[in-house]
Amino acid sequence: MIDALCAPSRSRYGVPNKGEDWRKDALKEALPVLLRRTADRALRQKLVGQADDRQLAAPTAPA
Repeated sequence: MIDALCAPSRSRYGVPNKGEDWRKDALKEALPVLLRRTADRALRQKLVGQADDRQLAAPTAPA
């Protein structure tokens, strides 16, 4: 699942790339849970590499 969320979507023949938007939205929703549940350092690095600063700060912000 992490590999799928971290792999960029490809667009062919000039078709608008909605897949990339969907992938980014799915990653944004799943990131807090995946970071808590993923123990493998390499997989965590993939997630952190795809996230922006706001996404990384959100799980640590007080509710």
